[in-house]
Amino acid sequence: MLTMEIIGNLTRDPESRTIKRDGGDRTVCNFTVAVNRVGREDAAFVRVAVWGKSGENCQKFLARGRKVFVKGEPSVHVWTSRDGEARGELEITADPMGGVEFLTPKGQGEQQEAFRQDTGAAPSDTNGYVEVDDEELPF
Repeated sequence: MLTMEIIGNLTRDPESRTIKRDGGDRTVCNFTVAVNRVGREDAAFVRVAVWGKSGENCQKFLARGRKVFVKGEPSVHVWTSRDGEARGELEITADPMGGVEFLTPKGQGEQQEAFRQDTGAAPSDTNGYVEVDDEELPF
């Protein structure tokens, strides 16, 4: 089995649904991760599917802008659009055991959102850093 590992930020909030599979109901959570390309200014967008309890946790704790590590089996879905163009999408089905790790520290997502609302800047504009005056340090 081929395994792929990526690190990136969610492009929007995760979406979950329950489907009938293998004789019972199973939950699947889907989200898209933007992954920076080495040596380029653009990003690759990878769709992620997370099944079961791990998917439920992703739905509960992840949100747009949060950084994640994903490990799983890649697949490519190819189709023809209505205008006749060939389209494709890369998807990773996360490993059931430790296939998704949350990398944004607890509470930091809310801080990034507040920063963006206060300054009008996107969180990526700060490269993850917030300027602190030396007088604000407790030591």
